[in-house]
Amino acid sequence: MPTFNVQAFLGSPGACRRVRDYRRGETVFQQGDACDDVHYIQRGGVQFSVRSKAGGVVLVGLWGPGDFFGEECLAGQSVRTVSATALTPCDIVHVDKRRMAHLLQAQRAMAERFIVHMLSRNERIEADLVEQMLARRRADVQRGSL
Repeated sequence: MPTFNVQAFLGSPGACRRVRDYRRGETVFQQGDACDDVHYIQRGGVQFSVRSKAGGVVLVGLWGPGDFFGEECLAGQSVRTVSATALTPCDIVHVDKRRMAHLLQAQRAMAERFIVHMLSRNERIEADLVEQMLARRRADVQRGSL
């Protein structure tokens, strides 16, 4: 991973960001909210969940210090598809999507760090999906469904 220090950069004067403290269980954003900023976890943990139309809730991820989230706004998504809730007390940096897009264009080291983060997250998500699929297949085999 590049040696760029995201936390120091986002904490520097002129970074155009807000830092907010969240208590355990406090909502960062809800599914359906406007998708207009990227978040960076300085301290704590955040859980992500999705509510189905039938009302069921599924946990879809846990992120911790050094992780970005909410980056789908950079791809043009206008509405949040998940809810984010502080799992522990958190300090979270909020960066407006326009400012984040500018930072990624103007700061090569920031862009490299962000890309590495996104690729690592994709790898984790794919591994989790494969494990879920294998577990489901094992359960089907045990029930004699296959």
